[in-house]
Parts: sequence; structure tokens; C-alpha cells
Amino acid sequence: GFTNQVLQSKLTKKQTEQLQIVKKSSDHLLRIINDILDYSKIQSGKLGIEAVGFKPAELLKEAAHFMQAVADEKGLKIGTSIAKSVPTVCLGDPVRLRQIVLNLLGNAIKFTETGKITVSASAVKQGSDKVALQVSVQDTGAGIPDEKLKTIFNEFEQADTSISRKYGGTGLGLTISRKLVELQQGTIDISSKVGKGTKVSFIIPYRIGAETDIEIVDIADEKNGELNGISVLVADDELYNRLLIKTILEKWGINPVVVNNGKEAVAEVEKNNFDLILMDVRMPEMNGIEATKAIQHMADKSKASIPILALTATTRQTEVEECKAAGMVQVVSKPFNEGELYKLLVKL
Repeated sequence: GFTNQVLQSKLTKKQTEQLQIVKKSSDHLLRIINDILDYSKIQSGKLGIEAVGFKPAELLKEAAHFMQAVADEKGLKIGTSIAKSVPTVCLGDPVRLRQIVLNLLGNAIKFTETGKITVSASAVKQGSDKVALQVSVQDTGAGIPDEKLKTIFNEFEQADTSISRKYGGTGLGLTISRKLVELQQGTIDISSKVGKGTKVSFIIPYRIGAETDIEIVDIADEKNGELNGISVLVADDELYNRLLIKTILEKWGINPVVVNNGKEAVAEVEKNNFDLILMDVRMPEMNGIEATKAIQHMADKSKASIPILALTATTRQTEVEECKAAGMVQVVSKPFNEGELYKLLVKL
């Protein structure tokens, strides 16, 4: 978060390059941590699958575009080929589909030195309202020997012990991809020739959706000043989190009141009026859920109706559900995306 703030300030070319390395390194570390967290959630059966409307062709093109910046560093091009048989809208879990495709693209870029990578998609109808979506990621990389293909989907498995030294990573990418595909009643397969490249294909069944199934999210421009002058209360027990959120809000024209725990948050709401509350969940003395319930039950109904947004590092679905049951309007996971937080605050 603070790296992003500094990158938005005036820097020399060398300082920008050095900070970009810090950011890429921390992003890489975050991906490894997320891999391990996802893996543990899958192993314990705690990873839920959503059923919402999404546009598969757009999602695949966006994933390819997102990874193109990484591919550019190696002079590689990522192409997409979407068959007309792919429905405009599907009902399923777009986050997990994107995660699978990004994992496969990351691997393809990692092990390809020259040539190109292609993301292809087609679909086969299954009855009147279902479809089997087939997606493949093909590269022109080093390829995988036949004897290694049998174990490539295993936990912490990489084709060669020198790979982790050269390329890094946990060796969990393909394992997680396989498990995510299987959680959605799908199948995944890999074929490869040494020196020729690798192709990973998966099939996931989805229900066919309609345009009305797509949630419309208003795009907000940070320069429009929609948040200028609103009153915001921030409750977080971690000093660096408070400093970061304060820095971001002040940039948007907000002068927030910042407190250390839920008890102080309730006391502030009793004394002052706020348009919005950003509430951490796990705090000493009184946690965010208890504080939210206390505010919801205030005699002054105008204060009881203040929108409360959870900003939390939680990964437990049960805790997310507890937040919503307590009356929080939205749950945003840390580390949060600054632009997405802005849009959400404008919407609220």
C-alpha cells in the first residue's frame, strides 16, 4: 500500500525502477501466500464456489491483457481465440476461472523463452441451459518430459528441482488449478513435447446466463472529487494500517477520524456524525462485529443507519458471513485495491 503511494509521487527514474522491484517482489510474495492459503482452504473443504453472471470471452481477454505486461519483459505475445460457440454470459464463479487462467498463463510465461502463448476457448451445449466451456493455454516453451507429466499436478511438484531455484514459486500453481477445476465438476489435462511446448486444457460446466445476470458496477474517476469533504471514521488496531488508510483518504479530500478499536469507534459515533465507517474486524477490547452491533442498536436512528464497511485480513468465509449478519454493508479484504475501494465508497 505505501509502495503504491510513493510510486504516485515525483521520483527519479532510478527510484521508480527500484520501487517497482520492491512492488513486484511483494506482489510475488503475496501470490505465494495466497497459493498456500487457497491450498489449505481447498484441503479442508472451506473454499466456496459462487454462481454469478459473467462474460467468459471478456474474462479470458482481460486475463491475457493483464499478463501481457509480464510477457512483454520476455518479448512474448499472448493471443486469444474465442469460438462463436462460447455463450455471451455464463453463471458460475468468475474469480476462480480467472485464477485458473492466470495460474496457467503465469506458468506458460515462466517456461517460455521465445515464441508465443495462446488462450483458446470453445463450448459444447449440454441440454437447453448448460454448456461445457473448454479453455486451453498453449505455449512454445521448453516442454515437459513424459515421465514428469504423470506427477506435474501433484502438490509442491515441479518438473525439475532446479526449476524452483531458477524460477521461484511454490509448485502449487497446477495443483490449485486442478483442484479448482474439480471443485467446479470439471476436468483438466496436460500434453507436452520437449522443445516444442505445453498445452493445458480444462473443461468446466456452466449454466447459460443472460445480460440481466450481470451486476452493473459504476466506474468512478478518482479525479472527480465525489468524496471530497465527507466524514469518515476509521477503526483499526494496527498503526501502519491506520496510517495507510489515512494517507489514501486524505488524498481523496477526506479528513478521517481514526481510532484504535471498536470501543473507541462506538464512543466516536455517539459524539459525532459520520457519513461512513471503515471498520477492522479483529481488534482488542471490542472487535468490529461487536462495535457494528452496538452502533446498529443506537437510539439515534440516523447513527444506527451509517454504512459500515469491513476492511479485514480475514480469509474465513464464516467471519465474512458474521460481518454481513452484524449489519456491515460490504466486506473488503486486505490488502485492498485502492481504485476498487474508491469506487465502493462513491457507491455507498
